[in-house]
Amino acid sequence: FWVEDKPFRWEDAIIYQVLLDRFAGDQDLESTSPGRSPGERHGGHLAGVLRHLRAGYFESLGANVLWLSPLYANPDGLWTGVEGGEKRYSSYHGYWPVHPREIDERLGTSDQLETLVTEAHRRGIRVLVDVVPNHIHSEHVYQTKHPEWTADSGCICGAQDCPWWREIATCWFTPYLPDIDWSAPGVLTQSVDDMLWWMKRFNLDGLRIDAVPMIPDFVTR
Repeated sequence: FWVEDKPFRWEDAIIYQVLLDRFAGDQDLESTSPGRSPGERHGGHLAGVLRHLRAGYFESLGANVLWLSPLYANPDGLWTGVEGGEKRYSSYHGYWPVHPREIDERLGTSDQLETLVTEAHRRGIRVLVDVVPNHIHSEHVYQTKHPEWTADSGCICGAQDCPWWREIATCWFTPYLPDIDWSAPGVLTQSVDDMLWWMKRFNLDGLRIDAVPMIPDFVTR
């Protein structure tokens, strides 16, 4: 329970969004890291966020909520973007999950996330984590164990023959990010359980749900 002088309202919160790979690592990150393209990982992690939390950085800005980018394990290597051509994009952002309940080791450990949440709470700062229920990566464990949980191949969002306004409910972000088929037996229960696992396991204060406009209303409701 939170015991506070003034009742907390999410509507009044000052939220600091942290894209973990780009915030801070063992050292602070520059806006551009020498020798690394924008699509590659730059080395930020949970320990870097904790270092700034302990230094009072977020409190000095008046922030009382941290919104962390997705923590799921994500694939290795570089991948092709929607524009085609050479492979130039890594999964630094965290939105290509390959496991529903594992922290990407490049971002840190369960112990580090527990410590970050605990110390944030001591400072009166709540913690949200981004979750990604709309799609999975082609290397996701569910793609192997439950191939029936992903939708039939859809058009690629934003392509000339696949405009967002018309195909947003069925289009895929890329060919290697299949949408979840919410009509498949068992998928809704499992997806909700996976999201709630993050809250319960790490004592989080809430979740930010990615790609809500692309998910059927009955799921988000």
